[in-house]
Amino acid sequence: MSSDITTSDEPQVGSQNSRIPMLKAVPAISSTADDRSHLLFKLHRSLELEQVIRTFFQTIQEEVCCDGLTFQNSRRGITYQQGQQEKHRLDYLLYTADDMLGELRLTRKSSFSDAETALLDTLARCLVQPLANALCFLEAVNAALTDPLTGLRNRLDLEKILLREMQNARRRNENLSLLMIDINSFKLLNDKFGHVAGDVAIKKVADAIKHCVRETDFVFRYGGDEFLVILPGSDAEQAAMAASRITILIDCLAAPTIKDMQMKISVSVGYYTLENEIAAHELINETDKVLAKIKSLYHRHSR
Repeated sequence: MSSDITTSDEPQVGSQNSRIPMLKAVPAISSTADDRSHLLFKLHRSLELEQVIRTFFQTIQEEVCCDGLTFQNSRRGITYQQGQQEKHRLDYLLYTADDMLGELRLTRKSSFSDAETALLDTLARCLVQPLANALCFLEAVNAALTDPLTGLRNRLDLEKILLREMQNARRRNENLSLLMIDINSFKLLNDKFGHVAGDVAIKKVADAIKHCVRETDFVFRYGGDEFLVILPGSDAEQAAMAASRITILIDCLAAPTIKDMQMKISVSVGYYTLENEIAAHELINETDKVLAKIKSLYHRHSR
């Protein structure tokens, strides 16, 4: 295990002339052995990334005053901040032999002394292994909650997010709507073109849905050829507009050619808006009922 730690104490953010020592994760410096043991014990008590970073920031405050901390891993899209970001800083690039873990920045209003810098260098090394463990755990959780074919969230993540967004909507007195989307005649499509073609259709529909919704919306592969979208802040009219955008975009998709035949893809979309006393499972059931009516109309007109 190694940690490449770049340190600087410059008043401006930007290019730096910094030393880059190649360091072990936890070097043997007897004067800070108790500090390291105390910190390591606390850091290894959690696999939650945010908790590990928060614990690190709180614990180093017992040894050196720091006003702010920022941890960033651009590749994974992770940024955490603690405290107040100030102009004097120490920057750390943390990695293991197998992975780049991210960039750690400690800041405060006054400059860091040489002794404080040396101590923080040592304490920062203690973060490497707990941070690597937390990132591995986060990736495992994300993999369990992600549909591998579409990259969408799966049903395992639905209940928690839906309950949270319903609570937020009620607390803020805001709207919330659901969409349920189903690929029309999916079984016939599978029978005619094969299951690989079915996967192509599911992926194309998933991509179209993602294109039609906002960054604040939540898209799930609900199961098979069904998708569910949570629309925070959307009333019935806005939900109808979102449903229309999805339907039109998918209708306009170029039909892929499978087995020398064109595979035309279309969907039915149902929507329902949150009512005051309705529970999460009831909201899903009501949306599903609307979808069933839309599907019935589709089959009636397609005969």
